[in-house]
Amino acid sequence: SKATQLARKYGDRLQYKPRFGARWHAGRMVKLDLHANGLEGNVPFSLSDLTELRVLVLWGNKLKGEIPPLLFERCTRLEHVDLSRNQLAGEIPSDVGACVRLRALHLERNRLTGPLPEALGACVELGVLTAHRNELDGPIPGPAFARLTALRELRLHDNKLTGPVPPELAECTRLEKLLLVNNEL
Repeated sequence: SKATQLARKYGDRLQYKPRFGARWHAGRMVKLDLHANGLEGNVPFSLSDLTELRVLVLWGNKLKGEIPPLLFERCTRLEHVDLSRNQLAGEIPSDVGACVRLRALHLERNRLTGPLPEALGACVELGVLTAHRNELDGPIPGPAFARLTALRELRLHDNKLTGPVPPELAECTRLEKLLLVNNEL
């Protein structure tokens, strides 16, 4: 399978590192954790073939390029995604809205650009969004965030976001951590 090929591709680098982890259910991969393993290059497009994936953890590597465009469109069961502390560039795919079960999205410390997608508003179970220390620009999409009533933590500091802080953030009544400093708000 594609998942097995991915594990084999990086296997020689991961052979002696206990951090490598995958969990399978009914013959399908539901969790892939390759954090802090020194992985380099682009995020493989073949990850989008793991349509039953619920947890994807790739933080702390040297991955570059864009987030694969089909990742969120095809892996709609994703609940936890951590692509932080890499060298990813480009925009956050608008297809993120297809992941209506998404509870945590960690994209901090990359080189992501462009606006926060309005489609984030479809991720109504989202509790944590960390996208600080990127180069995101444009306004915070207020109407989208008004639908994120489960949001507990929002870290968007150290970007290039503009405009007023949207009053719709007041709809996020569970919000405990809000960091927006070092923007153009």
